[in-house]
Amino acid sequence: MRKISALLPLFLILLLSGCWDQGDISELVIVDMIGIEKDKNTDEFVIYLQIVNPTSFATQEKRIDSSPVYTFVSKHKSLKAAVDKASLQVPRHLFFAKTNFLLLSSDLEISDMEEIFNFLDRNSETRAPIQTAVSLQPLSETMFRLTKINILPGQWLFENLQASKRHFSATVLKYRVRDNVEKYYRDGNLLFPAVVFLDDNAQTTDFLNEVDTSSGHAQFVGGVAYQKNAEPVLLSEEEMALYNLLKNQLNQLPLTVSKDEEVAHFLDINRCKSKKKTIGENPYRFGFRITCKADFLNSKVTDTLTLKAIEEMESEANKSLEAKLSELTDKLQEEELDLLGLFSRYPSMSKMEKRSAFKNATLTYDVKITVNDVGNIIDSYSDEEEQE
Repeated sequence: MRKISALLPLFLILLLSGCWDQGDISELVIVDMIGIEKDKNTDEFVIYLQIVNPTSFATQEKRIDSSPVYTFVSKHKSLKAAVDKASLQVPRHLFFAKTNFLLLSSDLEISDMEEIFNFLDRNSETRAPIQTAVSLQPLSETMFRLTKINILPGQWLFENLQASKRHFSATVLKYRVRDNVEKYYRDGNLLFPAVVFLDDNAQTTDFLNEVDTSSGHAQFVGGVAYQKNAEPVLLSEEEMALYNLLKNQLNQLPLTVSKDEEVAHFLDINRCKSKKKTIGENPYRFGFRITCKADFLNSKVTDTLTLKAIEEMESEANKSLEAKLSELTDKLQEEELDLLGLFSRYPSMSKMEKRSAFKNATLTYDVKITVNDVGNIIDSYSDEEEQE
Protein backbone atom coordinates (compact mmCIF):
# COMPACT_ATOMS: atom_id res chain seq x y z
CA MET A 1 0.00 0.00 0.00
CA ARG A 2 2.88 2.36 0.84
CA LYS A 3 4.49 1.60 -2.55
CA ILE A 4 1.27 2.49 -4.35
CA SER A 5 1.01 5.75 -2.39
CA ALA A 6 4.59 6.60 -3.33
CA LEU A 7 3.98 5.97 -7.04
CA LEU A 8 0.65 7.84 -7.16
CA PRO A 9 2.21 11.31 -7.60
CA LEU A 10 4.19 10.03 -10.59
CA PHE A 11 1.01 8.82 -12.29
CA LEU A 12 -0.66 12.18 -11.62
CA ILE A 13 2.25 14.00 -13.24
CA LEU A 14 1.87 11.87 -16.39
CA LEU A 15 -1.85 12.62 -16.57
CA LEU A 16 -1.23 16.36 -16.24
CA SER A 17 1.44 16.48 -18.92
CA GLY A 18 -1.06 17.49 -21.67
CA CYS A 19 -0.74 16.88 -25.43
CA TRP A 20 2.95 16.21 -25.81
CA ASP A 21 2.88 15.74 -29.61
CA GLN A 22 0.94 18.89 -30.56
CA GLY A 23 2.48 22.02 -32.11
CA ASP A 24 1.48 25.64 -32.05
CA ILE A 25 -0.76 26.69 -34.94
CA SER A 26 1.66 29.48 -35.81
CA GLU A 27 4.27 26.82 -36.60
CA LEU A 28 2.05 24.78 -38.96
CA VAL A 29 0.94 24.94 -42.58
CA ILE A 30 -2.05 22.79 -43.55
CA VAL A 31 -1.67 20.56 -46.61
CA ASP A 32 -5.06 21.07 -48.26
CA MET A 33 -4.43 18.93 -51.34
CA ILE A 34 -1.81 16.46 -52.62
CA GLY A 35 -1.11 15.75 -56.29
CA ILE A 36 1.15 12.92 -57.45
CA GLU A 37 2.36 11.98 -60.93
CA LYS A 38 5.38 10.28 -62.50
CA ASP A 39 8.04 11.87 -64.69
CA LYS A 40 8.36 9.42 -67.61
CA ASN A 41 11.82 10.65 -68.56
CA THR A 42 13.47 10.23 -65.16
CA ASP A 43 11.03 7.71 -63.59
CA GLU A 44 10.73 10.02 -60.57
CA PHE A 45 7.68 10.79 -58.49
CA VAL A 46 6.50 14.39 -58.85
CA ILE A 47 4.57 15.54 -55.79
CA TYR A 48 2.51 18.73 -55.58
CA LEU A 49 1.64 20.03 -52.13
CA GLN A 50 -0.97 22.75 -51.92
CA ILE A 51 -0.57 24.33 -48.50
CA VAL A 52 -2.40 27.06 -46.62
CA ASN A 53 -1.19 29.06 -43.67
CA PRO A 54 -4.03 28.91 -41.07
CA THR A 55 -3.08 32.33 -39.70
CA SER A 56 -3.65 33.93 -43.11
CA PHE A 57 -7.43 33.73 -42.70
CA ALA A 58 -7.28 35.87 -39.60
CA THR A 59 -5.33 38.63 -41.36
CA GLN A 60 -7.18 38.74 -44.67
CA GLU A 61 -9.97 41.14 -45.46
CA LYS A 62 -13.50 39.87 -45.96
CA ARG A 63 -13.20 40.13 -49.72
CA ILE A 64 -10.65 37.63 -51.02
CA ASP A 65 -9.46 38.15 -54.61
CA SER A 66 -6.99 35.26 -54.73
CA SER A 67 -6.44 31.96 -53.00
CA PRO A 68 -4.16 31.96 -49.92
CA VAL A 69 -2.87 28.57 -51.10
CA TYR A 70 0.65 28.00 -52.39
CA THR A 71 1.80 25.03 -54.47
CA PHE A 72 5.21 23.44 -53.86
CA VAL A 73 6.68 20.87 -56.25
CA SER A 74 9.31 18.24 -55.54
CA LYS A 75 10.76 15.28 -57.47
CA HIS A 76 12.54 12.12 -56.39
CA LYS A 77 12.49 8.39 -57.17
CA SER A 78 11.50 7.78 -53.55
CA LEU A 79 8.15 9.21 -52.52
CA LYS A 80 9.36 9.82 -48.96
CA ALA A 81 12.42 11.69 -50.23
CA ALA A 82 10.19 13.81 -52.49
CA VAL A 83 8.05 14.81 -49.49
CA ASP A 84 11.19 15.56 -47.44
CA LYS A 85 12.52 17.79 -50.25
CA ALA A 86 9.21 19.64 -50.41
CA SER A 87 9.23 20.19 -46.66
CA LEU A 88 12.60 21.95 -46.98
CA GLN A 89 10.95 24.56 -49.21
CA VAL A 90 8.37 25.37 -46.53
CA PRO A 91 9.50 27.35 -43.46
CA ARG A 92 6.91 25.64 -41.21
CA HIS A 93 5.86 22.13 -40.29
CA LEU A 94 3.65 20.35 -42.85
CA PHE A 95 0.35 19.25 -41.29
CA PHE A 96 -1.40 16.46 -43.25
CA ALA A 97 -4.26 15.58 -40.87
CA LYS A 98 -6.63 18.08 -42.57
CA THR A 99 -5.84 17.11 -46.17
CA ASN A 100 -9.07 17.14 -48.21
CA PHE A 101 -8.07 15.66 -51.54
CA LEU A 102 -5.52 13.35 -53.17
CA LEU A 103 -5.32 13.85 -56.94
CA LEU A 104 -3.47 11.18 -58.93
CA SER A 105 -2.26 11.25 -62.52
CA SER A 106 -3.98 8.84 -64.90
CA ASP A 107 -0.53 7.77 -66.15
CA LEU A 108 0.39 6.16 -62.84
CA GLU A 109 0.64 2.38 -62.79
CA ILE A 110 -0.90 0.14 -60.15
CA SER A 111 2.57 -0.51 -58.65
CA ASP A 112 3.04 3.25 -58.23
CA MET A 113 -0.32 3.55 -56.47
CA GLU A 114 0.57 0.64 -54.22
CA GLU A 115 3.71 2.50 -53.15
CA ILE A 116 1.78 5.76 -52.69
CA PHE A 117 -0.93 4.27 -50.47
CA ASN A 118 1.51 2.22 -48.43
CA PHE A 119 3.58 5.37 -47.83
CA LEU A 120 0.55 7.43 -46.81
CA ASP A 121 -0.72 4.63 -44.57
CA ARG A 122 2.55 4.66 -42.63
CA ASN A 123 2.05 8.35 -41.83
CA SER A 124 -0.29 8.72 -38.84
CA GLU A 125 -1.57 12.10 -40.11
CA THR A 126 -2.62 10.81 -43.56
CA ARG A 127 -4.55 7.84 -42.20
CA ALA A 128 -7.62 10.06 -41.93
CA PRO A 129 -10.26 9.75 -44.70
CA ILE A 130 -9.06 11.51 -47.88
CA GLN A 131 -11.09 11.70 -51.08
CA THR A 132 -9.07 10.34 -54.01
CA ALA A 133 -9.62 11.00 -57.72
CA VAL A 134 -7.72 10.63 -60.98
CA SER A 135 -7.00 13.60 -63.25
CA LEU A 136 -7.32 12.91 -66.99
CA GLN A 137 -4.98 15.82 -67.67
CA PRO A 138 -1.36 16.38 -66.56
CA LEU A 139 -1.15 17.70 -63.03
CA SER A 140 1.32 20.35 -64.17
CA GLU A 141 -1.62 21.96 -66.00
CA THR A 142 -4.18 21.68 -63.21
CA MET A 143 -2.56 22.08 -59.80
CA PHE A 144 -1.47 25.69 -60.41
CA ARG A 145 -4.71 26.58 -62.21
CA LEU A 146 -6.79 25.59 -59.18
CA THR A 147 -5.02 28.02 -56.86
CA LYS A 148 -6.04 30.92 -59.10
CA ILE A 149 -9.71 29.95 -58.96
CA ASN A 150 -10.54 28.69 -55.50
CA ILE A 151 -9.79 29.68 -51.93
CA LEU A 152 -9.22 26.09 -50.79
CA PRO A 153 -8.85 23.90 -53.90
CA GLY A 154 -8.97 20.55 -52.09
CA GLN A 155 -12.10 21.40 -50.13
CA TRP A 156 -13.74 22.93 -53.21
CA LEU A 157 -12.94 19.87 -55.33
CA PHE A 158 -14.47 17.52 -52.75
CA GLU A 159 -17.63 19.66 -52.54
CA ASN A 160 -17.77 19.68 -56.34
CA LEU A 161 -17.59 15.88 -56.34
CA GLN A 162 -20.40 15.71 -53.79
CA ALA A 163 -22.61 18.00 -55.89
CA SER A 164 -21.97 16.14 -59.15
CA LYS A 165 -22.70 12.70 -57.65
CA ARG A 166 -25.60 13.54 -55.35
CA HIS A 167 -28.34 13.40 -57.98
CA PHE A 168 -26.99 10.72 -60.28
CA SER A 169 -24.59 8.16 -58.99
CA ALA A 170 -23.25 6.94 -55.67
CA THR A 171 -23.36 8.67 -52.33
CA VAL A 172 -19.91 10.23 -51.97
CA LEU A 173 -17.79 8.69 -49.26
CA LYS A 174 -14.34 9.62 -48.04
CA TYR A 175 -12.28 6.45 -47.85
CA ARG A 176 -9.30 5.92 -45.62
CA VAL A 177 -5.97 5.26 -47.27
CA ARG A 178 -6.06 1.87 -45.56
CA ASP A 179 -9.32 1.07 -47.42
CA ASN A 180 -7.54 1.41 -50.76
CA VAL A 181 -4.64 -0.73 -49.56
CA GLU A 182 -7.00 -3.46 -48.35
CA LYS A 183 -9.07 -3.37 -51.57
CA TYR A 184 -5.97 -3.81 -53.71
CA TYR A 185 -4.68 -6.80 -51.74
CA ARG A 186 -8.19 -8.30 -51.55
CA ASP A 187 -9.49 -7.72 -55.09
CA GLY A 188 -6.31 -6.93 -57.04
CA ASN A 189 -7.71 -3.67 -58.44
CA LEU A 190 -8.48 -0.05 -57.60
CA LEU A 191 -11.27 2.26 -58.79
CA PHE A 192 -11.37 6.06 -58.53
CA PRO A 193 -13.63 8.80 -59.89
CA ALA A 194 -12.18 10.63 -62.90
CA VAL A 195 -12.04 14.42 -63.12
CA VAL A 196 -11.30 16.87 -65.92
CA PHE A 197 -10.55 20.55 -65.46
CA LEU A 198 -12.15 23.01 -67.83
CA ASP A 199 -10.61 26.05 -69.47
CA ASP A 200 -11.22 28.19 -72.55
CA ASN A 201 -10.01 25.42 -74.86
CA ALA A 202 -11.90 22.60 -73.14
CA GLN A 203 -14.56 22.27 -75.84
CA THR A 204 -11.93 21.54 -78.49
CA THR A 205 -10.52 18.60 -76.55
CA ASP A 206 -11.72 15.23 -77.84
CA PHE A 207 -12.55 13.56 -74.52
CA LEU A 208 -14.40 16.66 -73.29
CA ASN A 209 -16.95 16.72 -76.10
CA GLU A 210 -19.75 15.50 -73.82
CA VAL A 211 -18.78 17.59 -70.79
CA ASP A 212 -21.12 20.34 -69.65
CA THR A 213 -18.72 23.28 -69.47
CA SER A 214 -21.32 25.43 -67.73
CA SER A 215 -21.18 23.28 -64.59
CA GLY A 216 -17.97 24.79 -63.23
CA HIS A 217 -14.21 24.59 -63.52
CA ALA A 218 -14.10 20.84 -62.85
CA GLN A 219 -16.26 18.00 -64.06
CA PHE A 220 -16.32 14.41 -62.81
CA VAL A 221 -16.73 12.07 -65.77
CA GLY A 222 -17.07 8.46 -64.63
CA GLY A 223 -14.14 6.55 -63.23
CA VAL A 224 -10.80 4.86 -63.92
CA ALA A 225 -10.01 1.29 -62.83
CA TYR A 226 -6.49 -0.12 -62.40
CA GLN A 227 -5.02 -3.57 -62.00
CA LYS A 228 -1.57 -5.10 -62.38
CA ASN A 229 -0.15 -5.77 -65.86
CA ALA A 230 -3.10 -4.15 -67.61
CA GLU A 231 -4.05 -0.82 -69.12
CA PRO A 232 -6.38 1.46 -67.12
CA VAL A 233 -10.08 0.97 -67.90
CA LEU A 234 -12.30 4.04 -68.30
CA LEU A 235 -15.87 3.78 -67.05
CA SER A 236 -18.59 6.21 -68.10
CA GLU A 237 -20.81 8.00 -65.61
CA GLU A 238 -23.63 5.55 -66.25
CA GLU A 239 -21.31 2.54 -65.87
CA MET A 240 -20.13 3.93 -62.54
CA ALA A 241 -23.76 4.26 -61.46
CA LEU A 242 -24.48 0.64 -62.46
CA TYR A 243 -21.39 -0.51 -60.55
CA ASN A 244 -22.59 1.37 -57.48
CA LEU A 245 -26.02 -0.22 -57.88
CA LEU A 246 -24.46 -3.70 -57.67
CA LYS A 247 -22.44 -2.57 -54.61
CA ASN A 248 -25.59 -1.21 -52.89
CA GLN A 249 -24.25 2.35 -53.01
CA LEU A 250 -26.53 3.83 -55.66
CA ASN A 251 -28.30 7.07 -54.94
CA GLN A 252 -30.22 7.81 -58.14
CA LEU A 253 -30.11 6.70 -61.77
CA PRO A 254 -32.20 8.14 -64.63
CA LEU A 255 -33.72 5.60 -67.03
CA THR A 256 -35.68 6.21 -70.23
CA VAL A 257 -38.39 3.77 -71.30
CA SER A 258 -39.77 4.44 -74.78
CA LYS A 259 -41.89 2.50 -77.29
CA ASP A 260 -41.81 4.96 -80.19
CA GLU A 261 -41.36 8.67 -80.88
CA GLU A 262 -44.75 9.51 -79.35
CA VAL A 263 -44.55 7.46 -76.15
CA ALA A 264 -41.61 7.86 -73.72
CA HIS A 265 -41.28 7.73 -69.95
CA PHE A 266 -38.37 9.18 -68.00
CA LEU A 267 -37.89 7.42 -64.68
CA ASP A 268 -35.74 8.12 -61.63
CA ILE A 269 -34.46 4.77 -60.33
CA ASN A 270 -33.71 4.86 -56.59
CA ARG A 271 -33.92 2.92 -53.31
CA CYS A 272 -32.27 -0.11 -54.86
CA LYS A 273 -31.21 -3.29 -53.08
CA SER A 274 -28.87 -5.78 -54.69
CA LYS A 275 -28.39 -9.33 -53.40
CA LYS A 276 -25.68 -11.58 -54.81
CA LYS A 277 -25.91 -15.37 -54.80
CA THR A 278 -23.38 -18.00 -55.88
CA ILE A 279 -25.36 -20.41 -58.05
CA GLY A 280 -22.56 -22.85 -58.90
CA GLU A 281 -18.84 -23.45 -59.16
CA ASN A 282 -16.65 -24.95 -61.90
CA PRO A 283 -17.84 -23.17 -63.94
CA TYR A 284 -18.65 -20.27 -61.65
CA ARG A 285 -22.14 -18.80 -61.85
CA PHE A 286 -23.42 -15.77 -59.94
CA GLY A 287 -26.91 -14.30 -59.80
CA PHE A 288 -27.97 -10.82 -58.76
CA ARG A 289 -31.47 -10.11 -57.50
CA ILE A 290 -32.15 -6.37 -57.74
CA THR A 291 -35.22 -4.54 -56.48
CA CYS A 292 -35.71 -0.81 -57.08
CA LYS A 293 -38.30 1.91 -56.75
CA ALA A 294 -38.88 4.39 -59.57
CA ASP A 295 -40.45 7.85 -59.71
CA PHE A 296 -41.67 9.72 -62.77
CA LEU A 297 -39.35 12.47 -63.95
CA ASN A 298 -41.53 13.17 -66.96
CA SER A 299 -43.63 11.38 -69.57
CA LYS A 300 -44.31 11.97 -73.23
CA VAL A 301 -47.68 10.32 -73.89
CA THR A 302 -50.84 11.05 -75.84
CA ASP A 303 -53.23 8.86 -73.82
CA THR A 304 -54.12 8.64 -70.15
CA LEU A 305 -51.88 6.31 -68.15
CA THR A 306 -53.57 3.09 -67.07
CA LEU A 307 -52.61 0.34 -64.65
CA LYS A 308 -51.82 -1.88 -67.63
CA ALA A 309 -49.55 0.82 -69.05
CA ILE A 310 -47.74 1.03 -65.71
CA GLU A 311 -47.16 -2.74 -65.73
CA GLU A 312 -45.82 -2.60 -69.29
CA MET A 313 -43.58 0.30 -68.30
CA GLU A 314 -42.16 -1.68 -65.36
CA SER A 315 -41.54 -4.68 -67.62
CA GLU A 316 -39.68 -2.54 -70.16
CA ALA A 317 -37.69 -0.85 -67.39
CA ASN A 318 -36.66 -4.26 -66.01
CA LYS A 319 -35.44 -5.40 -69.44
CA SER A 320 -33.62 -2.12 -70.06
CA LEU A 321 -31.74 -2.19 -66.76
CA GLU A 322 -30.88 -5.89 -67.14
CA ALA A 323 -29.44 -5.15 -70.60
CA LYS A 324 -27.32 -2.27 -69.27
CA LEU A 325 -25.97 -4.45 -66.45
CA SER A 326 -25.12 -7.21 -68.94
CA GLU A 327 -23.22 -4.72 -71.11
CA LEU A 328 -21.21 -3.60 -68.08
CA THR A 329 -20.50 -7.24 -67.20
CA ASP A 330 -19.28 -7.99 -70.74
CA LYS A 331 -16.90 -5.02 -70.61
CA LEU A 332 -15.46 -5.97 -67.22
CA GLN A 333 -15.08 -9.63 -68.19
CA GLU A 334 -13.32 -8.71 -71.41
CA GLU A 335 -10.81 -6.72 -69.33
CA GLU A 336 -10.65 -9.50 -66.67
CA LEU A 337 -11.51 -6.78 -64.16
CA ASP A 338 -13.37 -8.12 -61.11
CA LEU A 339 -14.45 -4.79 -59.61
CA LEU A 340 -17.30 -6.51 -57.78
CA GLY A 341 -14.88 -8.66 -55.78
CA LEU A 342 -16.72 -11.88 -56.65
CA PHE A 343 -13.58 -13.97 -56.16
CA SER A 344 -12.24 -12.22 -53.06
CA ARG A 345 -13.72 -15.08 -51.00
CA TYR A 346 -11.30 -17.52 -52.64
CA PRO A 347 -7.96 -16.70 -50.92
CA SER A 348 -6.29 -19.87 -52.23
CA MET A 349 -6.56 -18.60 -55.82
CA SER A 350 -3.80 -16.42 -57.25
CA LYS A 351 -4.64 -13.05 -58.77
CA MET A 352 -4.17 -14.42 -62.29
CA GLU A 353 -6.43 -17.38 -61.52
CA LYS A 354 -9.10 -15.02 -60.16
CA ARG A 355 -8.93 -12.88 -63.30
CA SER A 356 -9.30 -15.91 -65.55
CA ALA A 357 -12.16 -17.31 -63.47
CA PHE A 358 -13.99 -13.98 -63.56
CA LYS A 359 -13.60 -13.75 -67.34
CA ASN A 360 -15.23 -17.17 -67.81
CA ALA A 361 -17.89 -16.82 -65.11
CA THR A 362 -21.61 -16.48 -65.86
CA LEU A 363 -23.43 -13.51 -64.32
CA THR A 364 -27.21 -13.20 -64.49
CA TYR A 365 -29.52 -10.39 -63.37
CA ASP A 366 -33.10 -10.47 -62.17
CA VAL A 367 -34.43 -6.90 -61.90
CA LYS A 368 -37.73 -5.89 -60.33
CA ILE A 369 -38.63 -2.19 -60.63
CA THR A 370 -41.79 -0.82 -58.99
CA VAL A 371 -43.03 2.50 -60.40
CA ASN A 372 -44.52 4.90 -57.89
CA ASP A 373 -47.80 6.04 -59.42
CA VAL A 374 -48.83 8.34 -56.57
CA GLY A 375 -49.70 11.79 -57.86
CA ASN A 376 -50.02 10.70 -61.50
CA ILE A 377 -53.23 10.75 -63.54
CA ILE A 378 -54.13 7.10 -63.90
CA ASP A 379 -57.47 5.86 -65.21
CA SER A 380 -57.85 2.47 -63.57
CA TYR A 381 -61.11 1.79 -65.45
CA SER A 382 -59.67 2.14 -68.95
CA ASP A 383 -58.34 -1.43 -68.92
CA GLU A 384 -61.73 -2.83 -67.92
CA GLU A 385 -63.48 -0.87 -70.67
CA GLU A 386 -61.05 -2.24 -73.27
CA GLN A 387 -61.71 -5.81 -72.14
CA GLU A 388 -65.48 -5.32 -72.49
